Amino acid sequence: MVVDIDSAVIARLKKGGHIFEILVDCDAAMAYREKKIDSLDDVVATDEIFEDVKKGMVASREGLQATFNTTDITLITKEIVLHGTIQLTAEYQRAQRDAKKTKLIHLIHRTAVDPRSGIPHPVQRIENAFEEVHVRIEEHTSPEEQLKTVVDQLRSVLPLKFEVHTIEFIIPASYAGKCYGTVKQFALVKKEEWLSNGSLLLLVEVSPGVQEDLEEALNAQTRGSVEMKIVKKA
Repeated sequence: MVVDIDSAVIARLKKGGHIFEILVDCDAAMAYREKKIDSLDDVVATDEIFEDVKKGMVASREGLQATFNTTDITLITKEIVLHGTIQLTAEYQRAQRDAKKTKLIHLIHRTAVDPRSGIPHPVQRIENAFEEVHVRIEEHTSPEEQLKTVVDQLRSVLPLKFEVHTIEFIIPASYAGKCYGTVKQFALVKKEEWLSNGSLLLLVEVSPGVQEDLEEALNAQTRGSVEMKIVKKA
């Protein structure tokens, strides 16, 4: 990947009383931080360290050595990308908001129900409610952390109840090992017991929106031979 210098943004690090700047691709720099890419060549637009990019003031080797204890451009660049402040483009910020909105919508769909029917709201209905109340997505807060605030806003137009189902599964012995891992991906295991015929009994807690996915996965893995009973809805 060749970084376009005309669309590059500034990554800035304050250290030792000095400011050091480099030009980077915004998306690539954030992906590097998240360990989605591992090459700095895909991140930086130039191989120079600046004191001030806009004025074209290149940092001196003496200044780099005194601050970073090295003049190795790659090592210094890596530190700036990982620990500095990256100027975020409007496109990146919008994409992050959209991704968090999508995650929030699916969190609500999978963990809450319509109290009138006891079943999850369709994704499209939740999305329409987001638009109706103009939900504001916080850029610097995870979807999980802002879930309660968003739900409080939605309740004016969308009745929501957070419910947990306690379900008992009996899995035939030949499928128990494979299915146990699947159950733990979807639900909280509260009890496990091996029955006299070799079957595995699992008592789990799961949100209604996830329950259907869990049932489908277990039926597929056991060819429909898993037994299921809802013990409690709360």
